[in-house]
Amino acid sequence: SSPISLSELLSDIYTDLKDFLLLYSKESLSAKENAVASAYYNFYDNWGMRLALALPQIHLLQSKVVLDDSANGE
Repeated sequence: SSPISLSELLSDIYTDLKDFLLLYSKESLSAKENAVASAYYNFYDNWGMRLALALPQIHLLQSKVVLDDSANGE
C-alpha cells in the first residue's frame, strides 16, 4: 500500500468534524444526538487509525522545526 500524506489524513478528519458541527448546531435534540453518535463512530472507524498514522508525521515536522531553530541559534 502507498503512504498516505498528512494532508489527506487531516482533511478526512476535518470533513467529519465540520459535518459534526453543522449537524450539532441545529436546534433539534435528535440532530445533536445524531451528530454525537456520528462523531463517536467515525472516531472508532476512521479517526483513531488516521490520527495514529498522522502522529509520527507531525512529530517529524515539529522535530525539524526545533532542530532548525537550534541550528540558527534561536
